[in-house]
Amino acid sequence: MKPIELLKEVFNITNNDILWKNRNSSTDIIALDTDENIRFKLNSQGGRNIELMTFSQVGVSYRTIALVENNEIYLPKEFYEASNQINIRWFTKKELSEEHNIIIGAFSLKSLIYSMQGQDADYSSNNIDFEMVKAFDGTMQNFTKINENPFSISSMNILGLSNDGSLNGKPLVSFDFTNGNSGVNPTRTSHSFLVELVKKRLVEIYTIEQMP
Repeated sequence: MKPIELLKEVFNITNNDILWKNRNSSTDIIALDTDENIRFKLNSQGGRNIELMTFSQVGVSYRTIALVENNEIYLPKEFYEASNQINIRWFTKKELSEEHNIIIGAFSLKSLIYSMQGQDADYSSNNIDFEMVKAFDGTMQNFTKINENPFSISSMNILGLSNDGSLNGKPLVSFDFTNGNSGVNPTRTSHSFLVELVKKRLVEIYTIEQMP
């Protein structure tokens, strides 16, 4: 489904009430009124994630459509850019920083599937342009391609991390399928961002059950 279609499923009249009334609930999983596999899940930091469960060619994945923290709701770039077409009641809507949007796209299931093809490719994930490159050691590494504007990285940081410069031109993920491995590894550049994003379940969670 397109982002706008998922947002319409999530933020119907019934779900707006459910999300607002349960924004600080300690219940692990709360069902939503939808025909899709979407749930309202508690994360380890006390916030709640609106998650979409999907079944892909490699396994099951959980992708965050929005993060709820008290009265604020944060949306990854692909959903934030579509959210002006719907009515999100009561919450204060906010966009994630550019760094966090980049990391979300870099570690997405879509990036994983491109890496499994084993060849250089240009693609888009979370409305961010990436390139996948085969390294000398046989691993696949991805890089962001938004390097034209030196001020493209936002200073807003909801995770309390200091901004240490652009992520442009630096390897973000090393996908290792050499010698029977099936690893998705952060780089020195992405590690500190990834740790905090994982705690808030903002990075897509997936299982690698089989190779495509």
